[in-house]
This record gives sequence, structure tokens and C-alpha cells, in this order.
Amino acid sequence: MPFEQLVSLGLLALFGSVPPAALIGWLVARRRGFETGAGVALEIFGAAGLGAALAVAVFIAVSPAAVAALDDPRQPYAMVGVFGAFGGFGVLGGGVLLAGAARRRREQLGPVPAAAPVGAERARWGRSFTIAGNLAIVGCALASGLLDLDAVRATTLMFGGVVAGCACFLVAFACHGRLTLELALTLLLIGGGFALALASLRYLG
Repeated sequence: MPFEQLVSLGLLALFGSVPPAALIGWLVARRRGFETGAGVALEIFGAAGLGAALAVAVFIAVSPAAVAALDDPRQPYAMVGVFGAFGGFGVLGGGVLLAGAARRRREQLGPVPAAAPVGAERARWGRSFTIAGNLAIVGCALASGLLDLDAVRATTLMFGGVVAGCACFLVAFACHGRLTLELALTLLLIGGGFALALASLRYLG
């Protein structure tokens, strides 16, 4: 299948999933609430995006000659990133909503047991990773503004700080015993988005 046709089918699958996703989400929302319905709709949209990204990735793997023959051989890789970004946002965003809805349903059934206290050593690691995450974000942001860097390098440094910060916060919450599924997915959504933007800058920049 020609690359242009594959991309067209991917776009059709991605945006064509919106009406059925909205309908299914609405039907779920009527029984389970808006948050659950919106989460299901986002999961369907995200699955379509990831499926399109996978199809383009398979095209790259099995048709290297066709990729090399394109006017810009980077186009297929860029489309994997585009489809993957839409798909990842849908899946992670839907996961955040579904995890939040599940947590609220558990709270309605009765009080949720408090997390068991962690040991002193684990708490120290948690504080260390929290400080490291803050330093990564603030330090990279300040360095990108103070150092003599061009726009691409400054943005790359700043985005890298956010990715590192999200990774540190993920470990910090785990060390403190307060890492919920909702929080983990939120950090993955933010950090993954900046990581994708960082990879795009390095690849195209």
C-alpha cells in the first residue's frame, strides 16, 4: 500500500473514531456518569490513534525501499509521532478519567483505608526525589533562559527538565506510598507529552 494511502486511512480511522466514540461514551455516561463516559470515549479515540501509529511503524519496518523513495524519508517517522501523540493522549487521558471515577466509586462505598506509613529510609528517598524533580524543572528552565543557547537548544533543555521532573515525582510518590493509578497516569501524560515533543525537536531540529 502506498504511504500516502496508508496515512489517509490512518487519519480516517483516527478522526472517524470520534462519532462512535462519542456515542459509546454518551451511552456509558448515562449509566455510569460523565467522567466514566468521557474516559471510555477517549480510550476508543486513543486506540484508533495507536493503531494508526502501529500501521505506519509496520510500513517502515517492512518497506524500507518505499520509505527511502519518498521525497522526505522522515515523513513516516513523523506520522508515527503524530498518530502516537493522539493515541497516547487519548489512552492516558482516558485512563486518568477512568481511574478517578473508580476512586470516587470506592469512596462512596465507604471510607478508603489510609496508606500504611513508610519507613524512614524510604521517606528520605522520597524527599530526595521530590527535591531532584523540583531542581530539574526549575534548574533547566532557568538555564535555558540564562545560557547563550539558540531557541531549539533552550526549548530542548526546558522540555528535558520537565520530563526528568515528572520521572522524579513518580518515584517520589511511590517512595512515600502515595502513588495512585490516577496520579501515575497524570504524570505519564505530562511527562510523555514533553518527551514526545523533545524527541521531535531532536529529530527534526
